[in-house]
Amino acid sequence: MGSICRRLAICSVNLQGPSNFRTTHLTHLQFLHPLASRFFAKPFSSAIDDELPDKSFLVSFLIDSCGLSSTRAVCVSDIYGERLGFSPSRKPDGILELLRDHGFRNAHIARMISTWPLLLRVRCPQRTLLPKFEFFYSIGFTKEDLPALIIKNPKYWLGSLEDRTRPMYSTLKAVLKSDDQVVRILKRARWRLPWMGGKNLGSNIAFLREIGAPQSTIALMLKNFPSDMLAKHEKFCETVNEVKSLGFNVSKSVFVLAFHVLVYGKATKERCSKIYKEWGWSDDDILSAFQKAPLCLLLSEGKLKRTLDFLVNRMGCDAGAIAKYPVILLYNLERRIIPRCLVVQLLLEKGVIKKEWSLGSTMTKSDSYFLERYVDMYPDIAPQLLSVYTGSILRPSKTEKLS
Repeated sequence: MGSICRRLAICSVNLQGPSNFRTTHLTHLQFLHPLASRFFAKPFSSAIDDELPDKSFLVSFLIDSCGLSSTRAVCVSDIYGERLGFSPSRKPDGILELLRDHGFRNAHIARMISTWPLLLRVRCPQRTLLPKFEFFYSIGFTKEDLPALIIKNPKYWLGSLEDRTRPMYSTLKAVLKSDDQVVRILKRARWRLPWMGGKNLGSNIAFLREIGAPQSTIALMLKNFPSDMLAKHEKFCETVNEVKSLGFNVSKSVFVLAFHVLVYGKATKERCSKIYKEWGWSDDDILSAFQKAPLCLLLSEGKLKRTLDFLVNRMGCDAGAIAKYPVILLYNLERRIIPRCLVVQLLLEKGVIKKEWSLGSTMTKSDSYFLERYVDMYPDIAPQLLSVYTGSILRPSKTEKLS
């Protein structure tokens, strides 16, 4: 073997010499070792070029075939060039053809390759990716749906169909019962798709069943807050027990809302609690409001302050009255709270209703009930009331206290 290596070394040194060297001695080299024929089948420099990644070719390919910008293409080439390792003779055209055949437009491909360039390393897309595509088609996805699902998590699609995707589907189907619901959840939580097939989802569902949560509660959590169900199992169990300790029943829908606030919204909860205290709420008021309307502790700071400012400073409402009906804070200020309050204010000014009016009954009833009770009931001023309600008349800043 040492003799062979010495002869190959001599040959490589002299390969730049007379052209007849290669012709004369190649037969002998092939005879000495079978690998020699592969090594010297082309001129030496050409063989090396094919083995090393061509960065200029890679940049051009990423721009022309994948749609990346020149800046991003250069960046990808610098970072991933050696790992991608393709050249003019080894282009990943197969995966691009497969993607285009299944509804991916150039913009989809550019975004996906920019996010996860190593997807181009897939050598047999018909064997690795196509079965996953076909599986998702089988449960109700369309070619129009697939790009949005994949773009968020291109890396996920390199995983195993049997070990990750099918178990994830089986877990979701066992709770949701229909493929339509499973598809809906996967579309909604597509950015969390890599975690949907992990152990946390199954363990968390099992824990809910252990503590007596009905199927309806589990399905409600999956449908409305799928990310909550993917929390780490230890944190999930701790939060469920905390919600139960605050008096929430696992069979009620409000339990799902309370869990959502506590599992991912503790910082927002603390910020909202601080704002409520600034407006005169006690700790008991905050706890009572949370038990009635958990999402009142998940409001943005701007939304919360604007609503409280209007109700207290503009309309003269008592902070304690608002605490009794925290669901009001969830309503849209411009489309619901302000129009209704201005109608009540006009009725108070006209003297047709008492000053001791319930804020809760004014705000929480349906639109049809409100119009019937507070507008149509007073035909003499109904046009003016309706005008105020629809926002075409701006009321003065004078307020009357509502209780």
